[in-house]
Amino acid sequence: MFNALDMSIRPKVRLRDGNVAQAQGKGLVKLQTKEGTRPIHDVLFIPCQAQSLLGIAQMIANGYSISFKDSLCSQMIT
Repeated sequence: MFNALDMSIRPKVRLRDGNVAQAQGKGLVKLQTKEGTRPIHDVLFIPCQAQSLLGIAQMIANGYSISFKDSLCSQMIT
């Protein structure tokens, strides 16, 4: 999933359940959107997670706008 990964960056991250995980790197992920492929920078690699997570604040910092309605979440590029 990572297009570039700096494994020397290893911050600790508090997870939603309160546990702390050690990130194993930080890098670039390319996200496929309706408008084409968009880069998301500074994504942390946390291999102990069963799912991929991407923070809303991180998406906004990368030029996206996020909209929630009912059970749907949609993103728009600004």
